[in-house]
Amino acid sequence: MSKTPLMEACIYCETEKAKDLIEGGADLHVKCKDGLTALMYVSGNGAEEIVKLLIDQGVDVNVKSNPYEDTALLYAASNGYKNIVELLLKANANPNIQNIDGESPMSQAEYNGHTEVVDLLSYY
Repeated sequence: MSKTPLMEACIYCETEKAKDLIEGGADLHVKCKDGLTALMYVSGNGAEEIVKLLIDQGVDVNVKSNPYEDTALLYAASNGYKNIVELLLKANANPNIQNIDGESPMSQAEYNGHTEVVDLLSYY
């Protein structure tokens, strides 16, 4: 499946469009042909309000991408989005999940120099 309109709204951080799509019954759990969900896209792009909307709708914060098994938390940590990392952790995202290359949210935050995210993840 190609990217859904909700995924596109997440990619471009279009909060109002995402809200309308969610309220209109968009499938929040579908993966695109690249194996990513809307939550993964938005977690890596920094749109905190959309992340909140998706979490409030009960999306699985620990779902893994295909084929690399990345999570929304890994994307947020890798890009240094501390507030999103915190939201995901409060929604029970597992900080210990590794992808197929053995990378974790902590290792990616460290690699990319996001010390505030590393500090936050060290408490979990």
